[in-house]
Amino acid sequence: MKTHLTINSNSSRKHAFALLPLLFLILLLLLFPACANKNGAAKSQASAGREIYLNNCSPCHGKKGEGKQGIAPNLANNDFIRESKLEDIKNVIRHGRSGENKRYKDIPGNMPQWSHKLSEEEINEVAVYLKEELN
Repeated sequence: MKTHLTINSNSSRKHAFALLPLLFLILLLLLFPACANKNGAAKSQASAGREIYLNNCSPCHGKKGEGKQGIAPNLANNDFIRESKLEDIKNVIRHGRSGENKRYKDIPGNMPQWSHKLSEEEINEVAVYLKEELN
């Protein structure tokens, strides 16, 4: 005796479509925390970087990155910061700029090195602040 299994295609489609919202919700729950954590980490670094910036960089570059004529360039809406990779910004903070490496020849002073005063973590936080918050 043979048994035949018949599938009602309309019923199957209804069940499949009923599962779509559930699958979509599961996907969102799996992906969203990763995005939230990444954005949260950058915001946390930028927040820490702001404090370091205010305590160390603002005397020359201004509290809001506006720069000070004849002393240091503006960092807010700065092409170099906006277009550069984070590592390039960190290198300028670490090693400073002087001589041939000076970007702003009209400013008599040099950008000092900060690697002797700031840790790698602090340099990274300042760079994230400059890139994420000021530009």
